[in-house]
Amino acid sequence: MEDTYKNITAIALQELLEKEDIILIDVRTHEKYNEGHIEESINIPLEDIATYKGDIDSVHYIICQQGSRSKEAAEILIKKGYIVVNVLGGMTDWQGEKIED
Repeated sequence: MEDTYKNITAIALQELLEKEDIILIDVRTHEKYNEGHIEESINIPLEDIATYKGDIDSVHYIICQQGSRSKEAAEILIKKGYIVVNVLGGMTDWQGEKIED
């Protein structure tokens, strides 16, 4: 089990999403998520991430607005045994489509 997470740029994430299905967790608040999010993402706010129960063997990509909350979420999930990739620059650097709810 790794005790650290990897990083990916928002541009690299966009390229990855065009090729395959991934688990993408947006750790922003529900309000921020609803203002605009990546279609494939699921919203689990940072304050709820410690109770997340997902596929422990799958890679989990974590995104927030600029990168600080996603780093914190990544550290929490790593301690729980998850494989995690943090999206550097977050939604601020995301150039793709944003879905509004």
